[in-house]
Amino acid sequence: ARETMKMMKMDRAELNNHYQNLHYVLLRATYAADHPTGKEPLERIELPDMSLDLTTGDDFATGYQLVTQGKLSEAQAVLTRMEERIADTVVKTVEEGLHEDDLATSEDGYLMATIMTRELQALLWYRSGRIDEAIELMRSAAADESGRPLYYGPPHIPKPSSELLGEMLLAQGRPEEAVAEFEGTLLQNTSRSMALLGLARAEAAAGNAKSSSETRALLVASWKGDLDAFWNLPYTWLGD
Repeated sequence: ARETMKMMKMDRAELNNHYQNLHYVLLRATYAADHPTGKEPLERIELPDMSLDLTTGDDFATGYQLVTQGKLSEAQAVLTRMEERIADTVVKTVEEGLHEDDLATSEDGYLMATIMTRELQALLWYRSGRIDEAIELMRSAAADESGRPLYYGPPHIPKPSSELLGEMLLAQGRPEEAVAEFEGTLLQNTSRSMALLGLARAEAAAGNAKSSSETRALLVASWKGDLDAFWNLPYTWLGD
């Protein structure tokens, strides 16, 4: 992943166009969400013509890193920026002139932005001890995300909300509920490693050793790094 991002950085230096910028932002957000404690090969960039969902995804990844680092007041500032941008957004359909209005966003783009905003809010609530509120907010985000049509191409939501909900439930000692959320994540994110890891952990915690072993076998088939280290990976957003 890091090598791919370095190649993206070199490509963008040569061809600085809309599609290079779009994939640059998506790569950075995905990497930051999957590995929030890692050193990023790509620096954050500000693009005035970025769509609402891309801008919000980029902000979410930054906020997610800050929560992981325990910088909650800085993460709150990012959340405020996300909320203000959403409040200022004009939502239009194609029939209403979506493609003719540079400031407008689609209904789905708006929905994705609100999902990611709820994710960051839930993380901040969780870290401040408002556990039940965080979980209920995540349930609404996960329900909205699962109701979206399957997406073609790179996901604009870097951290699946059902996966984050499953992690919260598992951290709260509610593995049976967590199993359902991780299974839901895998319906739209086939063989996603973090979701398989969460599912195997939740199944083991729920006392279903056979299912956990089967899920771990799926992970073994796709994971190329140190599986034991990955298996013991802590949920970074929990903090110290």
